[in-house]
Order: sequence, then structure tokens, then C-alpha cells
Amino acid sequence: MKNAIGALALAGLFAAPPAMAGVVVVLNSGDATISLIDQDTRTEIKRYPVGKEPHHLMATPDGKSLIVANSMSNDLMFLDPKTGEVKRRLRDIPDPYQIGYSPDRKWFVVAGNRLNRVDIYAANGEDLKLVKAVPQSKTPSHIAFSADSQNAFVTLQDSDEVVAIRLADQSPLWKMKIGAMPAGIWMTPDDKHLLVGMTGADYVDVIDWRAQKSVKRIPPRRVRTTSAARRRAAPAGVEPRREFDQRDRPGHAREEVRHPGAGRSGLHGSDRRRQVHLGHAALDQAGRGGRHRPAQGGRDDSRRPLAARHLLRQQRALEIGATR
Repeated sequence: MKNAIGALALAGLFAAPPAMAGVVVVLNSGDATISLIDQDTRTEIKRYPVGKEPHHLMATPDGKSLIVANSMSNDLMFLDPKTGEVKRRLRDIPDPYQIGYSPDRKWFVVAGNRLNRVDIYAANGEDLKLVKAVPQSKTPSHIAFSADSQNAFVTLQDSDEVVAIRLADQSPLWKMKIGAMPAGIWMTPDDKHLLVGMTGADYVDVIDWRAQKSVKRIPPRRVRTTSAARRRAAPAGVEPRREFDQRDRPGHAREEVRHPGAGRSGLHGSDRRRQVHLGHAALDQAGRGGRHRPAQGGRDDSRRPLAARHLLRQQRALEIGATR
């Protein structure tokens, strides 16, 4: 899977039917394909062609389709979640880098990472009609919604901001400066706070979005497991790999499970600074579009922010089938 950037999702987390339980969907951005991976055997079941640079995917609210957003070919592909086969292709959706339905299913929002805009569509199931394109600062990245579907929140990665947009009239409500390179954004279950991952720093920012202020910073939590525990978690015949971590105590090594066929995988960032996004995986080499460029000479985890490296280790357990 040469020159691939893979974003992955466990199908069960996207409300897919039971037939897909245990199957991982991997986006191979550089190859313009998706792979279906059996989670138990850790082997590729099938591979399908999609559009250019697929970066994110999500289930439709009814769980009947899995949407793959092809950012460089400007379209959405609706897949059968049971088989992975393409059911429908919706063209002329400009730069769908990140996508999301509002909780009430009435709005579909696209973060145009390359075009520096947020597009808001009226949604009727899988039928989308553009209502307004809202220009924004540099590099709109990820999306979250308020529970009442009144507001969308978008991180602006290269201007270090988050913006709130009122969906009813598509007008920006406020914009606030936050930490370096905000990317992943989530609403807490109580609808009170936004959690924003800082890919250019080493913490998750907790924002009271009604008061428009940061109330807390969550540092990374280092978790160590014993060699015996890692061996129990590894497939038969696979030994944990020992690797020195420069941020650990001198002479102290950490172990990680490495699986046959799994590439050295990192997390992707933007042109400005080659850091990482919270929440999805990528291989070292950049996609053909050239927007995501990891460091030359291979990835060095010790140079990544600690929070990102912690999440990276968690995600590697799922990154099966992504190879160089």
C-alpha cells in the first residue's frame, strides 16, 4: 500500500449492522482505495477503489450507508456497510475533508480543509442541498455539534482557532483563539464543554462554549503495561517490539505490539507544521495531493507531542492492513 495515508474506523462504532462486527474499514488515501480488514484474523478481506484522497468516513444516521469523503476528487461515496461495495456517488461536493450530520439529521456540514471554508447543506437523508459556503480562516479541520443541533463548531487548524456557526442562518456566532494547531473536537455528553485536541501542543483543551473560554487543560496520561500483558494481547507468534523512547527515563524502553504487514504508522497534519491529528491514523509517506507531509527520513515518535504519541499507541492496536 505504497504512498498511503490511512484513516480507519471500527465499523461497530459507526452503527453498522451486526454483519460488520469485527471488521475494520481502512482508508488508503494515497492509493485512493479502502480496505476491509477482519479484526480477528487481522487480514485484508477486500479492497475497493474510491475517489482521490479519502480522509474521513462516517455512517449515515440511519446506519444504512457508510460515507467516504474524497477530498481531492470532490465527492462522497455511499457504501453498503455489510459488503463495502459502492451504492452511490454524490459528485460536486467541494473539498469534503471532514463531514458530519447534525444530531437532528437536518444539516450536513463539510469542513473544506483545502478551500478554507465550511459548507452547510440541508439534509434529507442522503440527499444534500448546499445552503451556504461560509469562508473561514486557515484550514478548517474537524466538526462538532451542540445537542440541540443549533450550532456547529469547527477547528481552524492553521489559525489556532475554533469557530461557532449557527446552522439556522449559517452565520458565525463567535471565534476564539485557542492552542497550537487544534484538530479533533468533541462535545461532552452533557453538552457543556468542547474537547479540542492540540496537535501542535501537548494537551486537550476543555472549552466552556457558552462562556467562550477555556476552563481546563488535560495533559496526557502515561500508561505502561507489562511484557506479559502485551504478549497476551498479541496474536499467536507475534512478539512485542521494544523501542527506546527519548522522553522516557534514560535507559528505559517501552514495548509495543507490532503485527505482520502493519506499516510504521503515524498521524497526519498540515503543510504548516508536520504534527498530528487526534483521532485518525496515517502512514509516514504523504498522499499524492501533497497536503500532508510527515518528516523526512521516517517517523520519530519521540519528536511528537506526548498527548499525540499516547493516542498513537492506542490506535496502533487497530491499524492492521495499512502498509507502505
